[in-house]
Amino acid sequence: MFFIKLTLLVLSLAFFQSHTLAADLPFTDVPKNASWYNDLKRMYEGGVIPDTADHLFRPDGLLPRDEFVGIVVGVSCKKCVYPTISDILKYRTDPFTDVTKKNKYFYCISYAKEQNMVQGYILDQFGKTSCQDGKSFTEVPFCPVNSIERIEAATVLLRQANLWSETLNSSAYDRRLNLPDVDTYWYGYAQKAIDTGLIRLGAGNKIAPHEYITRREFVEMAAKIYGLNLCEIQPRKEKNYFSSTIFIFDKEKKNCPSNTPETQFPNLYETVYDLK
Repeated sequence: MFFIKLTLLVLSLAFFQSHTLAADLPFTDVPKNASWYNDLKRMYEGGVIPDTADHLFRPDGLLPRDEFVGIVVGVSCKKCVYPTISDILKYRTDPFTDVTKKNKYFYCISYAKEQNMVQGYILDQFGKTSCQDGKSFTEVPFCPVNSIERIEAATVLLRQANLWSETLNSSAYDRRLNLPDVDTYWYGYAQKAIDTGLIRLGAGNKIAPHEYITRREFVEMAAKIYGLNLCEIQPRKEKNYFSSTIFIFDKEKKNCPSNTPETQFPNLYETVYDLK
């Protein structure tokens, strides 16, 4: 009888431990005592922020533009990192010359462009523009690796949540704060961002609007908007397989008989094709 009770106790503890661990974040570089831990956990469980291959979140790293868009779309209650069948069918062409389906945020950027959340970089007088990685383009690029500035991050979140707009920004409003490092165009967004807690005032009422923000800082920003949007939390999905799509895993015919009829694919990296 003692053995049975002991076995049940061990199994119960194992069950409890497995469920406790399952509720934790997969990122090994995020301490549980971090002030922003619960913000990140809530968005991870809601499917807004996915796990990484090496299980590292890199909280002090700068936030690249493609990941930024993925989170912004996610806090608007739209799932985009793992596309639905309607997304796959709808977004078939590259939204920008430098954003293809090799980019995990392809569908996020496609949706954000359609919703006028994001734009590409304007070409200069010579018909060219460059991204922060040194790549130059003669067609409007998105520059997915470009880092995001603090005021840019706050502005996009405020627009997405309908808390501020170009109309409000261009009309008269009460300038209650003296923000010495914010110019006229960004002032309205900055004041609203401070009011809503997206940006904190620093010494001398400065906010360093054009400083690149870290992934950790943006998690704290985005979590506030995520809470305002009251998104319905659904189980996080790592993969989506649909009966109306075909997944190709041997496109180079490494494991096919030599007499197998050959199918021509437009490229070797795309693995999902729609049934006609």
